[in-house]
Amino acid sequence: MGAEVERHPNPENEAITETRRLKITMKTLREHGTTDGCPQCVHVRAFGEAKSGLIHSEPCRKRILEAMSATPAGAARIQKQKVRAERHDDQVNQRLVELSADHFEAADRARRDGEPDHPPPEAPPAGAAGAAEPMRQAHSAEAETPSDDESRCPRDSD
Repeated sequence: MGAEVERHPNPENEAITETRRLKITMKTLREHGTTDGCPQCVHVRAFGEAKSGLIHSEPCRKRILEAMSATPAGAARIQKQKVRAERHDDQVNQRLVELSADHFEAADRARRDGEPDHPPPEAPPAGAAGAAEPMRQAHSAEAETPSDDESRCPRDSD
């Protein structure tokens, strides 16, 4: 076929994703029917195809999963999805353990090297202590309740 090429390296900061749910296919809908009130099922009935970005409602998903579990093929498909979801959850948990271990190692290294975990807060500039006082005065109760003249729009002054 040709010369063997080098595989792409795995991304180091791989995003942690949600577990995918069982895909409800057109075949599944033909076998178990559509659900009234479900946006995706309404679209399928109207146009004969699924619309990307439109999801099945929770009652629809629950009804279809119950109907699928009553058949041997559907129950096998549900079980296969559960195994896939558990494997994904294990991978996510492992990734979280690795990330937390990396974080603690970096913090330990920083402590050993004499670096603080977080930079110290900056001191306020000289003379800034009194600058906060006018802000408190501006937010007093009197400032929050405008008079009748202030609450009107300038165009309403006629």
